[in-house]
Amino acid sequence: MDLAAFEQGSGSIDTRLAAALARIALVGARALARQAQQHALSALQGQLLEQLVRRGPAQIGALAAQLGVRSPTVSDAVSALERKGLVRRQPAGADGRGVLVRPSARGRRLAARHAQWTEVFRRATAELAPRDKAGLLRLLLRIIAELVQRGLVRQARICPSCEYFRPYAHPGAPAAHHCALVDLPLGDEHLRADCPDHRPLGGQALRVRLQALAAAEHGEGKPSPRAPAQPGTEPAPGGSSRSVAGAGWVERAGRPQVRARRSTPRGGGSP
Repeated sequence: MDLAAFEQGSGSIDTRLAAALARIALVGARALARQAQQHALSALQGQLLEQLVRRGPAQIGALAAQLGVRSPTVSDAVSALERKGLVRRQPAGADGRGVLVRPSARGRRLAARHAQWTEVFRRATAELAPRDKAGLLRLLLRIIAELVQRGLVRQARICPSCEYFRPYAHPGAPAAHHCALVDLPLGDEHLRADCPDHRPLGGQALRVRLQALAAAEHGEGKPSPRAPAQPGTEPAPGGSSRSVAGAGWVERAGRPQVRARRSTPRGGGSP
């Protein structure tokens, strides 16, 4: 058998990638369901507890957005958790019109045990080389950002979809990216999967960001190592450009390039 025949029998690389990701997703779903069942919870109830402990008290609408489900579904799950003594509701704000959901002490303890469902993935990646782990993290966050762009993930506090993120601002450096909020260079291993300071890019800006990331990783959009983009600088003059606010990139002569100028956070300072 020659390689062409072998490839024809195994499907395209896109088909194989989709199959591999689907298998990983299935493993995760089963692990989540098993862990929830051990604590007499539904999968959604377990996820709600984890979200409340990790992100803090929240209203029903915010929880629904975080988990990508409808508010009535979340309200039913919260009511079930409340009956089990795992969460409590309290007025939100001085006027008492809104309601915050807060985990109880027992709920916090249970959430810590429930979060162990992700251990299946920690064990599976434990033996990867550090460089491979970092590269895998970068690619997975890219995929999540694509899903956000397509409306399949409603909320994801990740670096690639953040206004503060400056991808490939330091070409050739071990820490090639930059966070404008904290003014620090970032390597792939530093990228965040759930950042509390995340400021999401709008639809058009996120589209430009993803196009620019694809171009950069194909060697088409990275700034030249001889003239690296540094924080506090603008792209070199010459040619027409169109900036997209917060995208971290500038389209120049039809090709996306890094825009490393630091943006000022709302409020004028860092957290």
